[in-house]
Amino acid sequence: MFRDIDGDGTRGSADQTIIGDPNADYTFGITNNFSYKNWDLNIFFQGSQGGEIFNMTNVQLFNGDSNTTYDYFNASRNGTAPRAGNNSDREISSRFVEDGSYVRLKNIALGYNFPLEAVEKLGFENIRLSVSAQNLLTFTDYSGLDPEVSFFGGSGANNVKRNTAQGHDFGNYPTLQSVNFSLNVKF
Repeated sequence: MFRDIDGDGTRGSADQTIIGDPNADYTFGITNNFSYKNWDLNIFFQGSQGGEIFNMTNVQLFNGDSNTTYDYFNASRNGTAPRAGNNSDREISSRFVEDGSYVRLKNIALGYNFPLEAVEKLGFENIRLSVSAQNLLTFTDYSGLDPEVSFFGGSGANNVKRNTAQGHDFGNYPTLQSVNFSLNVKF
């Protein structure tokens, strides 16, 4: 399946067009701090709207030799993917370009400062207990592991370690999620 732009009935360079735009229409972040008595809470959301991602991982998964995904397995039923063994399934097309918009809970931190009277009785100046989590939730329609991706942009050994091609996902590791606990005791 291709789009015959020049109307000659064959596939050629005149039928190729630029697909997708990795640049977001806008990015945003919102943060807020809450406090009540000895408790404090900090929340930070971050996101991006409008960028597109070329899902190169799906190009590999839909390769016709492995039948590795549910959608590919059901291609003959729903008509959304080329049939197994069809060499056209690995060609670069808009079929693999997806909306990369997302909202992520980038950081949340909850802390408690023990009452001064109790702390002083123990012989300390301050005791604080806190827990924080990074990249805990991501809301997106992107089918890959993480919409915040980039891929090495070029050929050769020098480019392999650089993630410079924005909007390309080729088996990239997702953004790390972490939870941290801390106890701060001041003498």
